[in-house]
Amino acid sequence: LARLRAGGETRLKVWLIGDGPMRAGLEAQIASLGLQDAVRITGFIADVRPLVASCDAMTLVSHSETFSLAALEAMALGKPMLMTDVGGANEQIVHGVNGYLYPVGDIAALTQHIRLLMAPGHAPALGIKARETVVKHFSVAVMVEQYQNLFQRLARGTPGLSGPGSTSQTTAPADDARPPPGPAP
Repeated sequence: LARLRAGGETRLKVWLIGDGPMRAGLEAQIASLGLQDAVRITGFIADVRPLVASCDAMTLVSHSETFSLAALEAMALGKPMLMTDVGGANEQIVHGVNGYLYPVGDIAALTQHIRLLMAPGHAPALGIKARETVVKHFSVAVMVEQYQNLFQRLARGTPGLSGPGSTSQTTAPADDARPPPGPAP
């Protein structure tokens, strides 16, 4: 945000949703950068959906992540994602289609992607694709079907299933540009 402001962008507002032991340090950094008018830390919120729904995009800046349910929740609300390319992020995000991935710590890449999302109509277009991704690949009905298929293949002893220590991989059909969904809950 500080880099965007230095470049003349003053429209952005940031909500840091949640709370934790790093809050005091974050508040100090926000103050030192003069961003108190643009950044709010919400603290714990039981139902984040109204707040996420009011945003244009959602950013997850994790250094480590397995498979982000927060990302799926935001995508289900039609929000494009800006995510560090860690864990299962590349199973959720098709770069430039329903959001953007960037390397951990690469603030220049994050800033570039925020600028792209600020183009008129761009964030809503990616948000539509984000919601479509959730419906097509991560809805309850789809996940139940995929688990049923997996359990049926396991029961039949079908070779080629990936698992701990396995070198084989299960792949999506060739006509599907999405990777297979994330790990089991």
